[in-house]
Amino acid sequence: MSRSSTIFLPLGPRSHRIVIGDGIIASSIRSAPVLRDTRALIVCDARLRPLARRVAQALGSRHAGTAWLRGGEPTKDISTLPRLYKAASRARLDRQSTIIAIGGGVIGDVAGFFAATYLRGIRIIHIPTTLVAQVDSAIGGKTGVNLPGGKNLVGAFHQPSLVIVDPTALKTLPTREYRSGLAEVIKYGVIADAPLFRRLEKNLTLLLHRNPRELAWVIHRCCAIKARVVSRDEREITGLRAILNFGHTIGHGIESAARYKLLHGEAIALGMIAATQLSEKLSSLPRSDTQRIRTLIARAGLQVRPKKRLKPSCILAAMRLDKKSAHGQIRFVLAKRIGKVVTGIPLTDRAILDAISLVN
Repeated sequence: MSRSSTIFLPLGPRSHRIVIGDGIIASSIRSAPVLRDTRALIVCDARLRPLARRVAQALGSRHAGTAWLRGGEPTKDISTLPRLYKAASRARLDRQSTIIAIGGGVIGDVAGFFAATYLRGIRIIHIPTTLVAQVDSAIGGKTGVNLPGGKNLVGAFHQPSLVIVDPTALKTLPTREYRSGLAEVIKYGVIADAPLFRRLEKNLTLLLHRNPRELAWVIHRCCAIKARVVSRDEREITGLRAILNFGHTIGHGIESAARYKLLHGEAIALGMIAATQLSEKLSSLPRSDTQRIRTLIARAGLQVRPKKRLKPSCILAAMRLDKKSAHGQIRFVLAKRIGKVVTGIPLTDRAILDAISLVN
């Protein structure tokens, strides 16, 4: 792979590029056509001040100010938005202005919803700095905040104008957060790419040590898979995009029941194990594939059971509020084999509780 690579996401007037490469953030900001003759407000995780300063320097006179947020799930709340609206008003942003989101999935989701709703929608550039954001949440245009009843219940589809992915931003990411992101990487192998899954099995040690070459390859591959899925089903109309939810139905329920003391990827890993067990029982997933998925998740340093038991009824209640349910039924993505899944499978409460018991 060259020093940088580009993935084009074709969505008509919402088409944009995902640029991946080491040390490309400042140069990408300076050369971005969307930032020509406009002003930009930075929305940044407060722990990333040096990176925000570099972006501000690259913007020069186009820098309209910086709004600081704390990373972490508590920030992904509707109460955060007034602060951002106030910052935008103070910076005198107009319909031609741009938001630049710097941080992990929470920052990207909140900033994306802010951009989608301020002045009925202004442009946003994502600079994801966690693995889960680089391979998943910064791509595809889903934005939103949580409500007490569940995740992402208030949101909008709002495509970015540009996504800038710099794998070197992961060098200082805490080990727990980095491993959390590996859950989403493993997911891509299960849902759409058996060769990727085999490569993860073979080269996981390189990934755990953040080998630059392997990390760049894996990030590019995951971004390409998500871009392909989103380009074919941007707003979840045909059902194809639902494959990206493998492990998320139970995972989001676990995340909510744990009161967000589990990281997103940690909860999704548990959700994938539960979905895998359901798949073996109901979707003819070979037992050997079930074991391979469980083993890879464990090798990635992710929990295969939560350290503290969660109340199954609380998990189920959170799942009922999930936006992926339809007509009161919770619908699942199940695996047929590694690399192939089916979507929209309704299950009884008993089957769901049985699956929860296997990871709880």
